[in-house]
Amino acid sequence: MPTPMLAARPSGTAVPLELRFVKSEDALVSAARNSIAAGARRIRIEPPEAAMAFISALAPDANSGLRFLSSTEAEQAKPASSTATAPEADLVVIAASDPASIDAALMSCLDLKTGLVLALLTDHHWTRRPLFLISIPKAGTHLLRRLAEGFGYKRVRICPPLPVGGSWYCIEGAQPHTVAPQFFFSDRASDHPFLQSPALFIYRDPRDILVSEANWYPRDEALHLLKGYFGHLSFRERLLRSVDDPFCVGTIRDRVAGYAAWLDLGNVIPVSFEELVGSAGAGDDGEQHRAVWSVQLKLQVDGRPAEFASRLFDRSSPTFDRGQIGAWREHFDDEVQHRFAALPQDFMHRYGYDPHGRAGPFPSHCEDYRRRALEIPEVAAINTPYLVEADVNGFNIVRFRRRYYAVPQHGPKGNLRTFTDAELNALPSDPELASLRAKLERQAEAPLLKKAMEEIAALQRRVAVLEQARDLDPQ
Repeated sequence: MPTPMLAARPSGTAVPLELRFVKSEDALVSAARNSIAAGARRIRIEPPEAAMAFISALAPDANSGLRFLSSTEAEQAKPASSTATAPEADLVVIAASDPASIDAALMSCLDLKTGLVLALLTDHHWTRRPLFLISIPKAGTHLLRRLAEGFGYKRVRICPPLPVGGSWYCIEGAQPHTVAPQFFFSDRASDHPFLQSPALFIYRDPRDILVSEANWYPRDEALHLLKGYFGHLSFRERLLRSVDDPFCVGTIRDRVAGYAAWLDLGNVIPVSFEELVGSAGAGDDGEQHRAVWSVQLKLQVDGRPAEFASRLFDRSSPTFDRGQIGAWREHFDDEVQHRFAALPQDFMHRYGYDPHGRAGPFPSHCEDYRRRALEIPEVAAINTPYLVEADVNGFNIVRFRRRYYAVPQHGPKGNLRTFTDAELNALPSDPELASLRAKLERQAEAPLLKKAMEEIAALQRRVAVLEQARDLDPQ
């Protein structure tokens, strides 16, 4: 598919910040040329060692007025007469091809405010990986869902053994409120798809969580047992009970501390309510755009952060209260503040909030988390199968051990981790997704499907016979 031509941009007009992925190196060159034709003149190429080769492929005219920049504001290379450099680029080209290099180069774009970023689409693209959502109750779950679905992720919630790329799931059950220790020590944790997938975790100032809880408990649409426990109390009484209740919900420290371990996992992207809510929730639109852009770069989502951010704040959510930063300052009287301060304040420091309320509204760790690269353990990513595409001529395409396998939809069942090497070799496979898809689409469905099913069934029958014989004769 040819890269669409961009409309010419008036000279001196800033390019809106945007991330875009293409499917081949030829398409990358073509997209760069289109951007230049539309007015891009300051061009940055990452990584720097790829600059000369890409400029050669681009073949710019010596009189084009193009200026080639680097992320360190030093020249990478230049056409004959161009000598100027500048810190901001109209166009950033990620001229790497392997996923790890692309990941690193994209992170070098964190501080861009304008410009188009072009990169190759790889297995790390959002459409190729499932996403898991994690949230502390009343910390902005609706914001997190709107962010994921605004990016294009399909809402599925309950995670199957083979989650699909481009869909979002909960780690356990149908709600994203998974307490970390509860999952870490569960039987399913060792081979859960979460281990080789990215996740988004939203947290919030625990004092604002208290206010949101106190507002939510008595509402008519609150179909939960806690309505009976809190509903007969005044707002202030609900607030006081929520701080340090010894009989039912525990302390606010108890409720939020169980999620803190998610902050330390490399495959988890922490983002605070305060960053995402924007000016509509008494936050800051600049911080909101920076947070959205950082998540875009890590998940590799095409689009403009300003457009995604503009659709985040949703007053129609059934659990929405006011969605405001610092609401606790209006409701914490001396007694509430005293009860709150009497709790160990380690949980406040853990999330980066000032227990005394003297610091600004944003958590102190948010910039560190924004700059932290997404890290998915290589072993987990290799050895955990996940569904990439369903129903391609009677096959599901599954990623496993750095290869794509075509698994018959109605053939022998089983997790690929339990297949022997012979059974795996009987499946159509290829290291490249496009090649396997083309192979499936080129060949008639019935013979290929029949052959794979027969070979796997025969191998599994042979294994069953051997196991039966072993059971009968343990000697």
